Formats: sequence, C-alpha cells, structure tokens
Amino acid sequence: MGRWRSKLLLTLIVYGAGFATAVYVLSPPEATAAGESNSVQQVSQWLKQKTAAPQTDTPNAGLEAKPWAETAHAAIGKAAAFAKTQSVLLAEAIKAKVEEHKRDRGE
Repeated sequence: MGRWRSKLLLTLIVYGAGFATAVYVLSPPEATAAGESNSVQQVSQWLKQKTAAPQTDTPNAGLEAKPWAETAHAAIGKAAAFAKTQSVLLAEAIKAKVEEHKRDRGE
C-alpha cells in the first residue's frame, strides 16, 4: 500500500528539482555593484553579451555547428527508423500471441 506514496514523493522531488533548475537558469545575473538592482536594462545588456558573435580566442571558436547538426540529424533519423521497424515487429508478435491465446481458448 505504501508503494504509491514513494512514487508520489519521488515524482515531487524530480519535479521540484526541475523547477529549481529552470528558475536558476532563467534568473537574471547578479548585480555588479553593491546595492544596484537587476533592472530590465541590465538584463537586456546581459542578453546582448550572451547572444553576441563568439570570440575568436575561445577554445570552441573553430567548432562548426552544421556538420555536427547533420551527424545528429542522421543519427536521430536512424534511431527513429529502427524504432518504427521494431514497433511493427512487436505489434505483429502481440497480434500472433493474441490469436494463439484465442485459439487455445476456443474462441
């Protein structure tokens, strides 16, 4: 009887952790000067800095996104095709088992 309580507790913990992570990621940066508040102007300035063109002296400056995206797209397509094939095979196996069970029961 206590099994549902542990599932509920785990679900609430995972949900809370996800919510806390989202709040942390989406929160604006801390103020730089003491007593200075996070105004809309500071947040927009921070967003402009984060979305600006990458600097050339960073270690990932030479990383090309397009080849990586093409590789990821191909891998996801391959996985989707595999999943579709396996789901069809599973559906056929389930249908065969149901028919076998019906024959055994004489339906």
